[in-house]
Amino acid sequence: LMAQVAQKKGNFMEAVGVYRRLAGIKSPLAAEAQFGIGAALEAAAEAQKQKTYLDEAFRAYKTCAEKFPASKFAGDALSRMADYYYNKEDYSRAIDIYEEAIKMNQDSKFLDNILYGYGRCLVKMKRLDAALEKFRTLMLTYPNSPLAPKAKQIAEAIEKKLTGASASAAP
Repeated sequence: LMAQVAQKKGNFMEAVGVYRRLAGIKSPLAAEAQFGIGAALEAAAEAQKQKTYLDEAFRAYKTCAEKFPASKFAGDALSRMADYYYNKEDYSRAIDIYEEAIKMNQDSKFLDNILYGYGRCLVKMKRLDAALEKFRTLMLTYPNSPLAPKAKQIAEAIEKKLTGASASAAP
């Protein structure tokens, strides 16, 4: 609670310190604290425009996913790791992490985020058929997701592009 209050007040490094102390002891809150380190560092990076904090946040999320793979924070940590690579335009690495997150969290509540990010990477890599599949899966499996309308928009644009490409390729 102290870390959350510090973070809300913009005292990100104070929050990180509290989270680190909690993550370092045997506690049922250790996974949440490890994830909190990453979240506080991400918030610090955004507020203070310090990209080095993003690298530290990535490492904190990686530790969370590796040290606490059965926790409810592991999948979200993997998702944020993939977002990190997406933002660095390292789409193949992001896809590797999205695939790992899907394997680990088949029935997770955030799988819609994973599918959406995975689809975006595939679009950037010009693998439109595979991207369309991810967006369709998201829409069918998670129709009430806040990402479903965005996925539908992107899927429709991909379908138009694919249909237009196949029509122009016909003799």
